Amino acid sequence: MTHEIIHRSQQQNSSRWLAPSVAAIVIASGWPLILGRSLITILAPVVAGLLSWFVFTAFTRLHITVTQQTVFVQFRYGWPKRHLDLDRVISCNPSHFSWIYGFGIRSMSGGWLWRPGFGDTVRLVVADGSDLAVGCDDPESLSRAVNALIATRTERPPHQPD
Repeated sequence: MTHEIIHRSQQQNSSRWLAPSVAAIVIASGWPLILGRSLITILAPVVAGLLSWFVFTAFTRLHITVTQQTVFVQFRYGWPKRHLDLDRVISCNPSHFSWIYGFGIRSMSGGWLWRPGFGDTVRLVVADGSDLAVGCDDPESLSRAVNALIATRTERPPHQPD
């Protein structure tokens, strides 16, 4: 059983505006210091701003790794993550979801949508009906890689016990 990486893909949402927004929160939180307020009044907005920034940036990059047995999907910091056994996948096709679905982890009809931005997606059709759609920069390449593994799985004879 090999764990060789067959395909690696990712999708990244542009987050250039995040650093200036955190700076604005930190600067704006300095007004209590000028007014002579307590340290907790100063730190609360700074901590809230940094925590918000951390949570938001967690969903701005999605890594997808395909091996012989698994499709592994994880967001920027390694959490949340999901393993999908390729034996359960029936097909993989490029798909499009409206911007209305948003980004992050969303429920959709028939499964889940994991995407960091509003770009292209690939829909993995799973045997139990819980499909998984993931955002990626090159959906055609990812779907070709997964479908090639599915085709080799269906071509090989079933394992015979000794």
